[in-house]
Amino acid sequence: MNIEAIIPIVVQFLQILIITYFFVYNSFNFFLLIVAFVSIKLHLRKLIVLDPDIIYDIPDLPPVSLVVPAYNEGKIIVRCVESLLKMHFPKFEIIVVNDGSTDNTLEKLIKAFHFEGREIKYEDVLKTGKITDVYAAPIQDSRIIDLVLIDKENGGKSDALNAGINAATCSYVCTMDSDSIMEPNALLYAMQPLLENREEVAAVGGQVGVSNGFKIKDGKLIKSEVSRKWIVINQLVEYLRTFTMGRTALSSLNSLLVLSGVFSIFRKDLLLKIGGYLSHHTQSKVALEYCGKRTTVCEDMEVIVRLIRYIYENDLNMKIKYSPVPIAWTEVPEHYSDLAKQRNRWYRGLLEVLYMHREMFLNPTHKQMGFLAMPLQVIFEAFGPFLELIGYLFIPIAWLTGRLQIEYLILFMTVSVLYGSFLSIMAVLLGVSSEQEYRNPSSQVSIFQYTSVWDIMKLLIAGITSNVWFRQITLLFSVSGLWSLIRGKKHWGDIKRRGFEGQENE
Repeated sequence: MNIEAIIPIVVQFLQILIITYFFVYNSFNFFLLIVAFVSIKLHLRKLIVLDPDIIYDIPDLPPVSLVVPAYNEGKIIVRCVESLLKMHFPKFEIIVVNDGSTDNTLEKLIKAFHFEGREIKYEDVLKTGKITDVYAAPIQDSRIIDLVLIDKENGGKSDALNAGINAATCSYVCTMDSDSIMEPNALLYAMQPLLENREEVAAVGGQVGVSNGFKIKDGKLIKSEVSRKWIVINQLVEYLRTFTMGRTALSSLNSLLVLSGVFSIFRKDLLLKIGGYLSHHTQSKVALEYCGKRTTVCEDMEVIVRLIRYIYENDLNMKIKYSPVPIAWTEVPEHYSDLAKQRNRWYRGLLEVLYMHREMFLNPTHKQMGFLAMPLQVIFEAFGPFLELIGYLFIPIAWLTGRLQIEYLILFMTVSVLYGSFLSIMAVLLGVSSEQEYRNPSSQVSIFQYTSVWDIMKLLIAGITSNVWFRQITLLFSVSGLWSLIRGKKHWGDIKRRGFEGQENE
């Protein structure tokens, strides 16, 4: 068979494959939107009648250890701790881990909170870099068990988190980022699933809101408006569709493989059993058995996947829960160079985690995690970006060179661009619907913080246009992560942050 005869067959195969992929991908996301809509209504219906003060007064609400890793966060770390001290929760402790900062992070913390050297209960279960000093601050608030500062040699975020977990005295540990702001009622809402069946909950995560364009004071949202930058607006639509709707639905299907590193709550005993977060110091038998001596730039996904794997392989009746209510706020990239670094890291981390835990793929031991969650990650998240980019390049070129009929081009545009835009618009409208129906001013229960007509219009416009240019750009940034992985790149890449409006940065 000569080359002229092969080309039409290849073209026909590729166009059918690409169009089928886009149709299946978007149809599955449409299914997730429906599941998420139902789940969100049920979740908010519970919270709307369960006032935060009611949760606060529940006698057996377990205390929580807040672990805050910090590296060169001198500009914001004091504000972060101050906001945590005002957390509306009956009993909690705060453990700040200075991971060998080279700026004035340590000095600012000591000065602001009057830290003094003191011995604490520190269980060296998770091996970490050397602990240099341990401090504690005088606390008059009866709600706060302790305010601890651990100074250690630099070992990365995972290593710092493990040091904080070792020092935690509560049965539940909340890991978070120092450059994010938590809602005052964040812990109350996040712990709500534990009230239903504490024994079945291994970890809880919550929706992380986009703070760009917001003004936040002392951990409280005092003004919300959509940013004027379209790069931010498109990410906001993406968060609504992928995180709020997608993760809520996957959680309902017991198929969620990742919780945000910005805010996640774990049972401490389970974290210790699986070896904590992966680092160069990891010596845990479970972690080494599952992952070897590897590390990853996506530690928040990896620890959840390892926890799920441990649960199924030890036949534990436990689940990962997720709340669609924004309980923490973080800043998204405002420059394409920073967005490129972020998506590169996300994709690198995804490939690393999928490879480490490849034994879960189609493994009946892991049930829907093996037959639904892992295949979805492999097909849509790992291979999908390459196939989508091929489609965006191949279909138009094939049409322009006369090798593709106009009907196929129209079908491609329908199932890729128009169908994708429809889903983004639906995600925004579902957010608006939930806001109008369930918002409770007294408890601030809401998944959608935007109320002005102009803000909603900007989000709808982004929903329409994001599938024409923004998605293609992020796909390019993502697949560049494969090249970085091949080159052995391990660091995150610094991302410029503007900081929260309404808060001092000095």
